[in-house]
Amino acid sequence: MPRHFLRGAFLLALAGFLTSVLGLYRLLLPALIGAQGVGLYQMAYPIYGILFILSTGGLPVAISKMVAERLAGGDTAGTGRVFRVSMRALGLIGLLLGLAMALLASTLAADVARDPRATLSILAISPAILLTAVAAVWRGHFQGHQDMVPTALSQLVDQAVRVVFIVVLVVVLRPDGLAVQAAGATFAAVIGMAADLAVLTLYRRRYPVPAPGHSDGGDGRLLRELILLAVPVAAATLVVPLMQLGDLFLVPSLLLHTGLALAVRTGLYGELSGYAFPVMLLPSVATFAVAVAIVPSLAEAAVRGDRGTLVRRSADGMRAAAMVAIPSTVGLWVLGTPIMVLLFHTPSAGPMLTMLAPSVLGLGVLQVATGILQGVGKANLPLWGIGLGFVLKLVLTVLLLPAMGVSGAALATSIGMLAGGALTLGIALRQLGTARWLVEGLVRPLAGIPLMALVLWWLMAHAGLAGSHQRLWGLVEVAAGAVAYAVGSLTMGGWSREERRLLLRHPLTILRGRG
Repeated sequence: MPRHFLRGAFLLALAGFLTSVLGLYRLLLPALIGAQGVGLYQMAYPIYGILFILSTGGLPVAISKMVAERLAGGDTAGTGRVFRVSMRALGLIGLLLGLAMALLASTLAADVARDPRATLSILAISPAILLTAVAAVWRGHFQGHQDMVPTALSQLVDQAVRVVFIVVLVVVLRPDGLAVQAAGATFAAVIGMAADLAVLTLYRRRYPVPAPGHSDGGDGRLLRELILLAVPVAAATLVVPLMQLGDLFLVPSLLLHTGLALAVRTGLYGELSGYAFPVMLLPSVATFAVAVAIVPSLAEAAVRGDRGTLVRRSADGMRAAAMVAIPSTVGLWVLGTPIMVLLFHTPSAGPMLTMLAPSVLGLGVLQVATGILQGVGKANLPLWGIGLGFVLKLVLTVLLLPAMGVSGAALATSIGMLAGGALTLGIALRQLGTARWLVEGLVRPLAGIPLMALVLWWLMAHAGLAGSHQRLWGLVEVAAGAVAYAVGSLTMGGWSREERRLLLRHPLTILRGRG
């Protein structure tokens, strides 16, 4: 039996958190290349991001599901065919899109970025498209074997190498001018991606790719299966970009009618999109990791027809996500302003984060329910929840922003996320044929909330004790809230007796799972 998927989810979440910490290198760039240099550096990334989605989409998850299904059915030759067909297809797509980006670099810089100096940055990052596509196949292969270590480790190496080479290249290329420095910083992403791919290929001996055999029919049939699965999986990842896109289109234009000056409108939108939204997304690193790890695990159980395992693993996944999402929602709701003061010294963004807080729970439920549906072969069904959430977001932003300001747009996002998550969860429950696991998955994580709320209430009531050290007090509030939730969960039934015994005896034992 493969290792329990929760261990893989933990590894992915830990890697995602550490990668986010390393991602703070962006704070160094203004000091190294100034605002214009940062602008030239950033101009390449939206173009790269679009091509990245086109070249990989939801393929790692799709490949992992197909590999897990074939392993569960004893068809090892089929896993070899999945790998080879995927590698040929993604390699070709990545090569063509990378070449197109390189050949059109000057046109994209002039007509899209509106700054010809960005040509070098766009050209510098273009090789990353091919490397990313190839890495996606290896990730899917390893995840299909329910081993998340290669993915987690490669992501960490990628970011660490990228940080080092950004600094090195910016310093070395200083005599060549700002545009070349920005291109050097951008090319660091290619070096990081090459290191990422090198780590992944080092693991090939652990899970060698077998001879393809002929058990899956023709390559064309297998490619169609891959595409039909990857397209809805890729679409399901668009929920956050869609919400952000809605804010981009609606918030500035709606603020225009309030009579606020341009600088004020831009500042308010910046606080929402650049301060509050990224903080709200931090807990989703963990919930997304659970969603990724659960897909091959459920696919394996579905092939064996083991409904009991499907229900148990779904409950484990939902509970793991809820243990992060529920306290994060409460914490961000109560500590919205202290957190904004702590991180950005911007108390005016506090109400926006408070209104965004329920999005954490909605997004977490949506992600894991989507992973469940993908695992049982219903990858298209989450699109209903995503569509409902996006439509509600747009309508409510128009209705709430004039009365509540930018906080109204944040509240609209939360309501949209909660509605989308609730609908997707309902669909998942119907597919599993039972709601019994919902109690364990969503109710038991509530056990730690009363103690957490009591501690936060006391700290908020005595905030005056901090005097001029409000940022330090905010850090104390966040840390105390997390500790209080952990203690409350352990003592009030959030963990079963067996889980408490294992956790207290050896903190890592619980991560190894029960098989």
